[in-house]
Amino acid sequence: MKKYNIIILTNGNFSINILNFLKNNYYIKGIITNKYLFKNKNYIYKFIKKNQINYLYDKYINNKKKILLFLKKNNPHILICVSFKFIKEYVYKYPKYGTINIHPSLLPKYVGPNPIRYSILNNDKYTGISILKINNKIDKGNILIQKKIKIDKKDNYYTLFKKLSYYSIFPLKKILNKIFNKIKINKIKINNNYIYTKKIYHKDGKINWNNKCININNKIKAFYKSPLAWTKILLKNYKTKKLIIKKSKYKIIKHIYPVGHMKIYKNFLKIFCKNGYLIIKKCKFSNKKQFIIKKFINGLINLNIIKCI
Repeated sequence: MKKYNIIILTNGNFSINILNFLKNNYYIKGIITNKYLFKNKNYIYKFIKKNQINYLYDKYINNKKKILLFLKKNNPHILICVSFKFIKEYVYKYPKYGTINIHPSLLPKYVGPNPIRYSILNNDKYTGISILKINNKIDKGNILIQKKIKIDKKDNYYTLFKKLSYYSIFPLKKILNKIFNKIKINKIKINNNYIYTKKIYHKDGKINWNNKCININNKIKAFYKSPLAWTKILLKNYKTKKLIIKKSKYKIIKHIYPVGHMKIYKNFLKIFCKNGYLIIKKCKFSNKKQFIIKKFINGLINLNIIKCI
């Protein structure tokens, strides 16, 4: 079987399973990636060094001379983008079979940089993988294949990220087989009701205790690892401390407490919100390293907490 040359454009660990699949089935002739990630010796760095693959830093993606020289030298049949920035027409049209993008959502839902977090924030029951041809609009090329994936109740950003990364190789295998063997691809018709995502910053992690339990719990799951959900604790001396919450569950119940009211138990905390309360299972103050709940609770007892704000 003829092995085809592939160049991968990737800036994140979502491509871990994809890189291994492609290495075992095709020739990875080059990788274009971020210099910062590379210098920090992440998975992509280790993969490149171990397999002695040519690479180019993504800062040169708009340097026409450098990028075309890299493409000419490595002669790709196709480019595959995974968690990568916008690329210009002379790049995505260079290979014989063009360029495809692996996007972790069921388009037209969640165009842009944060599809996984938005699917959790919006309490979606399903998400998936879309593989599309790249054109001059972000995430709006012809969709070649999609795979639907269930979101479990316990999924947070990290677990869903790993799940989507793993399952992405199955539609990729199918679509590359069709592309290289010139098998007809029935393009998927979608409506134009695109839902856009935006960049998420630390300030977006602030919890509003006037919200419903499910919305707060979804934020904690969606912001797991980074940028993390947080609140401020108001003390009786009117000073505040920042509390970072990493894991919780919730119960919907009528109560008489003001929102943000905290109850301290032996192994967990309760914080009351609009229609119930959250049971906090992992949390820490912002200046601490560990999320050990028992140690945290022992430190709370003498703080004279009024409420979360």
